[in-house]
Amino acid sequence: MLVSMRAFIKVACFVFLTALIFCFSSCTGGDNTPVTGAPPAQSPDTEPLSGMPYIPDAQKINIPALSANAYTPYFAAWIDDHRILICASHESQTKMFVHNLRTEITSEALDGADDFGWFGRVLSDGRICMYGFEKIVILNKNTYQADLVVTFPDDHSIGEMDVSPDGTMIAYTSPQDFGLYVANIDLSEPRLVQKATASARGGDIDIRPSLPRWSTDSRRVFFMMPGADSTELKAASVDIEGKQHDQLDYLPVNYTVSELSSGKLIAVNLASNRPYSVESGGHEMVPLLPEREYLLTVWDQDAKYALALWNDPAETSDVFSVYDIASGKETRSYKLPEFARLYFSQNAVSPNRTQLVLVFIDELNRGNCYLLKLP
Repeated sequence: MLVSMRAFIKVACFVFLTALIFCFSSCTGGDNTPVTGAPPAQSPDTEPLSGMPYIPDAQKINIPALSANAYTPYFAAWIDDHRILICASHESQTKMFVHNLRTEITSEALDGADDFGWFGRVLSDGRICMYGFEKIVILNKNTYQADLVVTFPDDHSIGEMDVSPDGTMIAYTSPQDFGLYVANIDLSEPRLVQKATASARGGDIDIRPSLPRWSTDSRRVFFMMPGADSTELKAASVDIEGKQHDQLDYLPVNYTVSELSSGKLIAVNLASNRPYSVESGGHEMVPLLPEREYLLTVWDQDAKYALALWNDPAETSDVFSVYDIASGKETRSYKLPEFARLYFSQNAVSPNRTQLVLVFIDELNRGNCYLLKLP
């Protein structure tokens, strides 16, 4: 059953943060050569380990605005090759910062104290789109001030949602009639593009669209749609006028779809989180990562690198890995002990594909952002 926007994001945040909890106890570097010997007494930034990760080629980002005010980061994403958007929280308040790696200046972007739980994405024109439990805010790419604020209605009519890459439209499911709608970014002119229907079993409306995701050209929406018996999900798409509904029958059931900047589709198995490249006009699926069950997978828009979190049954621990997709090589791999947490977002890979931005929080709840160079 679909839920309100507030409940959906709270659940999504909980699952997201819980799935990513991990820290570093040992690591392997280039070509998976094990690093042996006792762990060092200090982390690369010379602070006592005390749960901090030992990543030989990691660089801690010095952000006094966070440490001075006891704000703990939980989300970081690249705006461009030298600016990073950071969301941080302290008790019931959330703040957003933009850190410039060249100037080492950190600017406060938005005070989200009234809407705890912000996340964001960079739009195709460089503006920053932030969304929380109650509103959408689009920030100017230079001043970081709000160009547009859209507050959700009090009638809980917005369920699952996604903002188009060009920032002009929103796709959302309605908890009221369970349909999929497309509207202008200010929620004006809503259009029903996929209605919900009753299953063959009759009675309840349980064949309903879910998980809307925009295409990169902002002209089409991918979503999931149950089959007639409501036990399996099929990927589908519809244009913004609702005229060209495609049931992507070439895909196996229980796969969700997203699109790369090249227009190529990536299908992800909902059970294993293993991503596949959809080839040959949609009739062949090429795995991007080795066969195993993953807790989380993320890739850059050129499908050059993939980040993965998975569980190693032999070690009974989680592992964080970085893969070179073209060669299939695991270029980084870190075993993860308990208590500390590491978070990475869909925009964790820099636009020039040279480094990652990661958020690490130790067992004392001290958080920092780190850069990890890519080979």
